[in-house]
Amino acid sequence: KVDVHTCYKEFLATSLIKLFNGEYVYTTIMPLKKDVFEYHPINHKIKPDKYPISMLKELFDIIGFF
Repeated sequence: KVDVHTCYKEFLATSLIKLFNGEYVYTTIMPLKKDVFEYHPINHKIKPDKYPISMLKELFDIIGFF
């Protein structure tokens, strides 16, 4: 896992962030990111819709809307 302090030092070195001691400075808390679940295997098992939704114009014509 990546250490927050290492990222902080790297961002300072590459000028992505800079130190600022102004009147409106406040501490930023960077929470650790949880492990991300991989959904690709599940997505391949999901069956596509067999009856796609009709065009809105067709639906409105059927119900007499507009």
